[in-house]
Amino acid sequence: MICGSSALRGAIVAPHANYRSRTFCTRNENEFTMSEHIMFNFIASWLRDESGAVTVDWVVLTAAVVGLGLAAAASARTGVVTLASKIGQGVEVTSLGE
Repeated sequence: MICGSSALRGAIVAPHANYRSRTFCTRNENEFTMSEHIMFNFIASWLRDESGAVTVDWVVLTAAVVGLGLAAAASARTGVVTLASKIGQGVEVTSLGE
């Protein structure tokens, strides 16, 4: 939490161990707690990690294949409907050995 009073403007403020007392102490911006170091190291290693790049490649490739399949189905739909209509008309006029 950043302190907003004029005397401590910009200083990082952390609660004491007894946080119920609502008293605050200041510390230098260059001082980090152990949990802050751990969090910083975690974020830094997460940003350097490239193992998710392969997953992103597969997602993009799969989306492209699905898109091409949908485009092919949409373009073939008109022809299939026309062909089915012609087959239906042919079946209607065909007699079965009367």
